[in-house]
Amino acid sequence: MRRLMLCLLLLLLAAGRATAQDYEIGKIAANSAKGFHWPYYLGIPATIKRPAVLLVQPNGTGYPFDDFTPHDAAAFSQAHGTQNPQGLGRLGSPSLVPVFPRPPGLYTQSLDRDTLLTKRQGYERLDLQLIAMVEDARARLAARGITVDVKFWMRGFSATGSFTSRFALLHPHLVKAASVGAAGLGPALPVDAWKGRRLNYPYGVADLESVAGKKFDDSSFRQVAFQIYIGDQDTVSDPEWQPDQSPDQALMAEVFGLPNVPLAYMR
Repeated sequence: MRRLMLCLLLLLLAAGRATAQDYEIGKIAANSAKGFHWPYYLGIPATIKRPAVLLVQPNGTGYPFDDFTPHDAAAFSQAHGTQNPQGLGRLGSPSLVPVFPRPPGLYTQSLDRDTLLTKRQGYERLDLQLIAMVEDARARLAARGITVDVKFWMRGFSATGSFTSRFALLHPHLVKAASVGAAGLGPALPVDAWKGRRLNYPYGVADLESVAGKKFDDSSFRQVAFQIYIGDQDTVSDPEWQPDQSPDQALMAEVFGLPNVPLAYMR
């Protein structure tokens, strides 16, 4: 199955730079001097709806790979809106898809705790790297006469839904609205405790200052418009899952009463 998925992704990447009639998409190279160690895809619609707002879509691969190619191919496919190829053009909004790899042992594409704290070269603070990408994209768009709002939209599903939810918790002053689908064991919560239990990042904000170097900005967070959803049939539990598999899973099961973890959360 993984081999088939990799072949499909490679075919998409082999298509090279693609330009739809109503949406131009280009790959921007990594630029460590500007603060981002990985490339990103920038999409620009033929018609910009004003006021312009950038849509940021964290990338997801589905599986960890040592090879960078499948991560790039998945981001390429995502940037081109393969599930709804005409939707991006109709939206009339520039879009950005980062190409953050997901190496074995580090769930970067969900912006989990290990990712936020990692010292692994090139993977440090992917949230700040994404902000640097956004700033670079804003400059490129401005050079073409396109001014976008300082705040941007975000959307993600499954792992990228977790990334979106957690990024909004970390940097709510930059997020205008966020669409979060099937986000892990649940979206990040703007509280430091629930039912007497401490909630650390990525599930709460109790230790946000120590792990991210900043206090939780409750005032800005309250200004973010959220759409949080999961499919009404996405409730089949994984028979191999046990609530004591990890401290995080056990805590969420205890605090929020999760007898079953939807399959979407296991992907």
